[in-house]
Amino acid sequence: MSGIEIPIIIFNIVAHIALVLTIYLTWIKGFTPRFAPYLFWVFNISGMLFVAMGFKEQIMPLARTGGFLIFVSYFLLANFMFDQIDK
Repeated sequence: MSGIEIPIIIFNIVAHIALVLTIYLTWIKGFTPRFAPYLFWVFNISGMLFVAMGFKEQIMPLARTGGFLIFVSYFLLANFMFDQIDK
């Protein structure tokens, strides 16, 4: 578990920052930031990995954080897709 703690903390911090920044820019500026589709792939793949490792080793905080990463990835994708719809 000690080899996974540092990456999961880094991913968790970056996911929280990306979520808050995306909500803020979408609300204030009216557009989705350009990093949304790129971070979708990073958070989705890493989230799936952390969920799988959490369930395999029965470490629920690891699986919970992986689930949060997956949630953030799909939130970024949904924001980006809504931004692409023609008005």
